[in-house]
Amino acid sequence: MRHSSFNALLGITLVASLVSPGLASAATVGAGLNVGGSVSGTVRTTVNFCTALSAFSTTVNERLTAATNRLDARQQWIETTASDRKSEHAQALSDLRARQDQDRLAVYAKLSAKATTAPQKTAELQFQASMDAAMTVRRAAVDAAVDAYWTGVMNVLTARKAATVKAEQDLAAALKTSLASATSACASGMAPATVRLDFATSVKADLSAFATERMNIEKAGPQIKALVQTRNAAVLKATSDFKLSAEKADADLKAAWSASASS
Repeated sequence: MRHSSFNALLGITLVASLVSPGLASAATVGAGLNVGGSVSGTVRTTVNFCTALSAFSTTVNERLTAATNRLDARQQWIETTASDRKSEHAQALSDLRARQDQDRLAVYAKLSAKATTAPQKTAELQFQASMDAAMTVRRAAVDAAVDAYWTGVMNVLTARKAATVKAEQDLAAALKTSLASATSACASGMAPATVRLDFATSVKADLSAFATERMNIEKAGPQIKALVQTRNAAVLKATSDFKLSAEKADADLKAAWSASASS
């Protein structure tokens, strides 16, 4: 899950605002801030920083709101996509099983037509019971594996969503604190140039902390890959067990029919 939307809305705004003449102080200072927290660029003096701070604060708050809304939309899209894929998989599996049931019933019908003696009919019915039981066990195992997979996927997405939202909220709170400190400093009569330098340093630290926090969020890819491997291993085992049960049922049927023919 990427954070490009939040970075683009907030980071670019900070860069543009901090290096714009409208927020320059009475001295030439380095002011370009990017999301990674590096400082670069040079601004020239035009407008008192403290005079323009109120408008800048409003812009940041608006950008924070817009970024949060876009993040929420992105998170919702991810969750909806996962839910849709789960439904599509369930429907595909249901369709496959319906075809398998039809094929199995067709086999049963052919065997029933060939069973002419009482022992053969008994053996044929036992074969059906064995196959049905094996299929039930297989499907239960597959269903459990698939359910565990989707539960795991949703848990991963939920955890990442919570961590991502926390990172964005932490950054928003830190930026608002930096703005409040700058506003207070301006109100106390501190030199605009000094306020601006302190503010730029504070914002750099805010962005650096945000970058670190989001980097520490566990990636979804490796976790989901592990879930896929676990699911596939369980499905393969269920298939292998079913094959063994089917082979035994077939061997038992052939042996019963052979014994019936010899008697």
